[in-house]
Amino acid sequence: MKLQRLEVRNFRSIESEILDLGRDNVVLVGKDAQRKKAILEAAAIAVGSLFFHFRDVNSRNIRPSDVRQVENEKQYPVVIACEAQYSDRHLQWTRSLEKEGGGTTIKQASEIVHLSKEIQDRVMGGDSLILPAIAYYNLENIQKKHSNIKATRPKSRILGNACWFDAKLNNRYLWEWFKIMELIQRQNGVPRKTFIAVQSAIQNYDRHIENIYFDLHEDKLKVKETGKGDRELGTEERDRFLCLVADLAYRLAVLNPQLESDVVRLSPGIILIDNMNTVFSQNELLVKLMQLTNIFTNVQFVMSSDFSLPVLELETDIKFRMVDCSSGEYAKAA
Repeated sequence: MKLQRLEVRNFRSIESEILDLGRDNVVLVGKDAQRKKAILEAAAIAVGSLFFHFRDVNSRNIRPSDVRQVENEKQYPVVIACEAQYSDRHLQWTRSLEKEGGGTTIKQASEIVHLSKEIQDRVMGGDSLILPAIAYYNLENIQKKHSNIKATRPKSRILGNACWFDAKLNNRYLWEWFKIMELIQRQNGVPRKTFIAVQSAIQNYDRHIENIYFDLHEDKLKVKETGKGDRELGTEERDRFLCLVADLAYRLAVLNPQLESDVVRLSPGIILIDNMNTVFSQNELLVKLMQLTNIFTNVQFVMSSDFSLPVLELETDIKFRMVDCSSGEYAKAA
């Protein structure tokens, strides 16, 4: 699944914005943090419409606090329209909030609503169709440590998208998944291929990590680093993004276990990331963006950063489109 076009009106600080993404990865840059965040959350409302019929996975509606105000007067209608590619289908839909006290409409979203029901029915019927991951991460809010971890596994593949918009809670399921995978490995004597794929994705992100595993004795998720030994994941500030990489890889493994060792490389998705600059310096950012596309080759990333365009334009081979949100114009199409 790839987001191709996003149109936003009267949402948060945005009067009107149209982004032609062309199925590219996108970095929103510039100093207007509110505008960048608004674009990402509007995109979340758009693509999260795929969950309309999913059990135990909620879509994100337009809230009263999302309505743009001018001199304390709320501006209606709030409109979020988009185009996307799902497999061989080209989809168009619109969600809107027409008036105060109203609800988010689906009258112009029949294509994505029907697709949602089709996917739900096919998965419940045992179909092995490949599912996309959709998730929104705010790197300022990612919780890095958990305790009292239950050894539970998702009851359905669809739950790989559970808590997709709750950046404070979503990676708790990652801890639980690693614990159950560790128990399965001990019982069977060999790890599952999806487990190996998730571990490999994390190691490919950070070459200093020799292993990531769940310590059943201490009930902690740990990483083993070259020259440093073992430590609990979440004990260092740089673990924010490592947790994101691990969380995304785990989600793909839950959604598409039939892909086995290729699950991270072949699974599709749309991933929204706010505040990339919270974790990385200007020099580190390009390297991390390239790592993402090399690990998750079939996933589309839309993310924000405060860093100026000249720094990002130094790398000519990067597969990202840069959008300057201070003007709304495209800065670079790679």
